[in-house]
Amino acid sequence: MTPNTKPAAKENRPSGNHLKKLTLVTALVLLCSTAINGKAATANTSFLKSVAITDAAGTNAPPTAVINYTKNGDVYTFDASQSSDADGTIVSNKWNFGNGTLVEGQTINQQITANPTQVTLTVADDKGGVAITQTEVTAYTEPFDLTADDADTTAFNTAGTWAQSTSIPGYYNVGYKTAPPGTGSATTTWTLSLPTSGTYNVSCYYTQSSNRASNAPFILINNGQEIARVAVNQQKNGGFFFSIGSYSLTKGMFEIIMTNGGDGYSIADAVKVAYIP
Repeated sequence: MTPNTKPAAKENRPSGNHLKKLTLVTALVLLCSTAINGKAATANTSFLKSVAITDAAGTNAPPTAVINYTKNGDVYTFDASQSSDADGTIVSNKWNFGNGTLVEGQTINQQITANPTQVTLTVADDKGGVAITQTEVTAYTEPFDLTADDADTTAFNTAGTWAQSTSIPGYYNVGYKTAPPGTGSATTTWTLSLPTSGTYNVSCYYTQSSNRASNAPFILINNGQEIARVAVNQQKNGGFFFSIGSYSLTKGMFEIIMTNGGDGYSIADAVKVAYIP
């Protein structure tokens, strides 16, 4: 006996387009619900930048979420007032800072200590529409200095012939290295590890004399990429950390190389990089 199986009544089935809308909205809800609960905001930062959700029939225009912020030290003021809704009003602003805790309000103050921090804003309108957007902020870092001199066996090395000297007073620490003018094949390298990306002022320390190079060559390299070449007149401005410029540097290895390619004796003593917040 053949089973009496009948197809579902046609009028009970969603239309094809309606079904697609339901499927799309369901997928977006699954994606965004984890962000709202504070689980996806950090795990999928490269995927979730802006999402809008509305009803399946499309009768409600979803809101638009906009993040603005200012900072004072490690305290950030986050502002959602530029968010908008074309056919209604925004009734909810929720903030997530990647720690699983939601903070509600159009304008809020938040201390940021993690570096970087993923900030997620979820806004909802009066008809159930939702919009989510994210931005990444960098935690405030106190100004700091990194210094290395020619006596530092881990941060300083030489190639070619360099002599140890204390003949001209005013040197940093216990003395300095010196080399007569040459082809530039003799080098000294100070290697520092930068803990964060940002702007740094770079300085060098040496003793001055009339027999010094007026154009001692310095080469700055950040993570294998040459940043700048600077010629320093070591006949003057000796006895203190003399600035050779401010540079935008990336977290990681920073090398300051000096050669003997100048027109007089090259003096390798100490260098310093100072972070500029």
